[in-house]
Amino acid sequence: MSKKGLTLIEMVTATLVIAILSAGMFSAFIASRYFTNRARHRAQAFNFAGQALDKMSGNYQWGQAEMASGNHAASGIGVSVAGEMSGLVPDPDSYFTYNVSDTAADGYKTVTVTVKWDEPR
Repeated sequence: MSKKGLTLIEMVTATLVIAILSAGMFSAFIASRYFTNRARHRAQAFNFAGQALDKMSGNYQWGQAEMASGNHAASGIGVSVAGEMSGLVPDPDSYFTYNVSDTAADGYKTVTVTVKWDEPR
């Protein structure tokens, strides 16, 4: 007796192996998409922070209100969270801030820009 086809068990096994491999490939695709989006948002946050520091160093002097010690909303210096990050930042005034601290030793002020966002899963 010659065998000219596949048995039902062979078909089920082959289908199961293909399904497991497909699930692994799909999860790798989803994870790479997540990490790509996260990297893009981090780069955009870095650009916003650089823009805020540029505005601070170019437009404001020691005694102005924007250079007072403490936390400030970045919208006060004319930097806004726009574009694709606007959906990730529910309240720009609390998610995009800068902090000014006095350093008496050298006469300079330290400006730290903070950008936070809610990364969707």
